Amino acid sequence: MRIGLISIGHPRDSLSGSGVPHHVLSALEREPDVTVAPVVGVPSGQRGVATMARRLGRLTIGGEYLYARTAHNAGRMARAASRALKDQPPDALLALSTLPVARLVTDTPVVIWVDMSFASFVDYYDVFHRAAPVSVEHGHLREMEAFRRASVVSFTSRWAAETAGSAYGLDRSQIRVVPRGANLQSSLDRSQAERLATARDTSTCELLLVGRVWRRKGAPLAVEVVRLVRRAGIDARLRIVGCRPPRSFDLPRHVEVIDPIDKSSDGGLRRLAELYASSHLLLMPSRAEAFGNVTLEAAQFAVPTLATRTGGIPEVIVEGVSGHLFDLDASAEEWAERVIRLHEQRDEYLRLACAAHRRCRERFTWDVVAPQLVNMLREAAGA
Repeated sequence: MRIGLISIGHPRDSLSGSGVPHHVLSALEREPDVTVAPVVGVPSGQRGVATMARRLGRLTIGGEYLYARTAHNAGRMARAASRALKDQPPDALLALSTLPVARLVTDTPVVIWVDMSFASFVDYYDVFHRAAPVSVEHGHLREMEAFRRASVVSFTSRWAAETAGSAYGLDRSQIRVVPRGANLQSSLDRSQAERLATARDTSTCELLLVGRVWRRKGAPLAVEVVRLVRRAGIDARLRIVGCRPPRSFDLPRHVEVIDPIDKSSDGGLRRLAELYASSHLLLMPSRAEAFGNVTLEAAQFAVPTLATRTGGIPEVIVEGVSGHLFDLDASAEEWAERVIRLHEQRDEYLRLACAAHRRCRERFTWDVVAPQLVNMLREAAGA
């Protein structure tokens, strides 16, 4: 089977799209009887133009103007995709974004696979709350155009699928749910994962938070959680990777902030793997989260996650099985109590750590996900 792969940013670039297109391409290329061609990376647009449009929008139409969602930008992306499809016609096309296919004219069956629709974005992520009404309208139009062109529309979580289905009137027979794989692979088998979790020092409590947006990732709450755990007499420390606090934020000495780590380098991968392996728990008190891939990265190293019950996170974390979930309005005291309990009840911690690793290896690796994607594409192509 010949599959076309299209994304914003080139799939050969391991840094593009948080690494997801790169992992999808690599996984598909390992599948038997599958050829991936063409591989299309569509530029997101001229950054200067998009920035200027947002600024002008604030002055003229009462909100940010989202150039990416305009018919002009969608047409530009479609033309780039069309040229590649004409030269190398596939049996089916897998689109990792709706924008490149919103205005695409093709007889090739299209499968869209995304973590959420624009309807979820605009009502969920703070950054879209500043969008001008006309840009919100354009965003919904582009999404409907893309979904009309698709034979199958797949999402990484039931939450995203249900939101999109309701917002855009998608036929249930058109919708699928296929999760993502972990973007950081570990070769640990079951016994090795158990040994790693068992060997963690019980005299300290190493907490980890990974993300790029300080407030959306809930970093202020995580800092308060570690303070409360320390007040209970536990030598707890928190490492925050990828985002920095505002200058006005008073960062305690037991909290370490680490700059974003480059996953495209062997050194960066080793450093991130070391951070996961040496942590007891991953904290993910996100205010909004489409899927939460870092929970899978942590699980690869038998690190359970404490996370908010929001967005696609419950698709990955099963309460009491691979981690624990908290309501968005849960207090830092509630979070701290759970950390303290897991620190003090070693058997419960080890059960959770091993279950997180097992569930990730069974459901959330790219070698598990890739056959599901191929099956969707075969279905769309009638193969």
